[in-house]
Amino acid sequence: MILIVFNLTSCQTKESSSKIEVEMAAIRKVTNEALSSVVNVNKDNAAEWVMSYYTEDAVVFPPNAPPVKGQKAIIEMLENYPPMTDYVQKPEELIVFGDYAYQWDNWSVTLPLADQTPFKDTGTIFWIWHKQEDGQWKLWREIWHSDLPVPILTDTPK
Repeated sequence: MILIVFNLTSCQTKESSSKIEVEMAAIRKVTNEALSSVVNVNKDNAAEWVMSYYTEDAVVFPPNAPPVKGQKAIIEMLENYPPMTDYVQKPEELIVFGDYAYQWDNWSVTLPLADQTPFKDTGTIFWIWHKQEDGQWKLWREIWHSDLPVPILTDTPK
């Protein structure tokens, strides 16, 4: 009896871990697709891009700004986002738990600002993915921050 229980348990563990590996591979694939096209997101294609990668009730938490709630608001944010060059994202951690997963990556970017020296930044991004009824993984929550310190104001109001 003990051997039967052990065999059943070991099969479940292998099956569960292989299912998790399949889900992780699916998330990595979606991540790579999104990252390969994010530098080209602009006012003309932001809607299509957001609907492909974000849930309808997604919330984005950009640094130094209030949360951006829902696809429509995320589209508006991205339509006005400055163009990016040299965007790189390097994975740190990906954990799947059922129909949700979180992903932690480090990123770097150059923003070519008009009439200014291009702005270079690095930071960390944290995504929570939600598996949809059709099996697709989409972003449900996103937060990122910059590694750069907040500028110190020299003239402080009294």
